[in-house]
Amino acid sequence: MTGRPEPGAGHANAGGEGVRGEAGTRRLFVALELQEAVLARLEALKREMPGIRWPGRDAMHLTLRFIGDTPAERVPVIMEALRAARLMGAGPFALRVKGLGLFERSRQAILWAGLDHSPALSGLKRRVDAALAAGAGLGPDGGRFFPHITLSRSKIPPPAALRGIVRDHGAKDFGEFSVAAFALFSSLLTPGGAVHAREAIYPLSSKQAE
Repeated sequence: MTGRPEPGAGHANAGGEGVRGEAGTRRLFVALELQEAVLARLEALKREMPGIRWPGRDAMHLTLRFIGDTPAERVPVIMEALRAARLMGAGPFALRVKGLGLFERSRQAILWAGLDHSPALSGLKRRVDAALAAGAGLGPDGGRFFPHITLSRSKIPPPAALRGIVRDHGAKDFGEFSVAAFALFSSLLTPGGAVHAREAIYPLSSKQAE
C-alpha cells in the first residue's frame, strides 16, 4: 500500500481531563488510542523484523491532528475547545486496521499500518479541526488527512526485510477496535525517541451541544 501521512503526527492518567503540571512549551497532538487485541497483532510483526527500530506502545496511536509546540498558558484553551468536538453529534464507532505500507522520505523509511475507509473517522477529524478553529483560533490542518499508525522508522534505503514485510502483509487484516473517545497528548522529544503522555480524554457523545 502507498500514500502519504497527515502533517506532523501514552498512556498516562486513565481517568479524566487534566493538564500535566510543568511550565514552558508543550508539543501537542490529538489521537485515538488502540485496543489490546490490535496492539498485540501489530506487535507480532516484530518477530519478522529483527534489528528494526520499533516504537513502544505509547507511540502506537492514530493521529487526528498535530498541533505542535504550544505555550503552557494556551493548553487550557485547547482543552476547552476539544470538549466542544465531543458534543457535535457523533457517538462511538468501529475502525478496522488493515494493510501495511512504506513512506520513503529523504532520510528515513516509515512502516505504517492502514485503516479501512471510515466516514465516521473522517467526520471526527472534521469536528476536531472545526472545534480547534472555533475555540482556539487554530488554522486549518495542512495537507490531506491520511489515517495510519506508524510502526517503525529506519534509515534510507530501507532494509530488504522491511520491503518483504510490506509485500507479505500488504493486505493483512489486524482486526477491529472500538473508538469511544479521543485524547489530547503531549510529546517530549528525548535521545531515545519521543515519550508521549495523555493530557486529556474526551468520550464521544451522540448528543448535540446546546
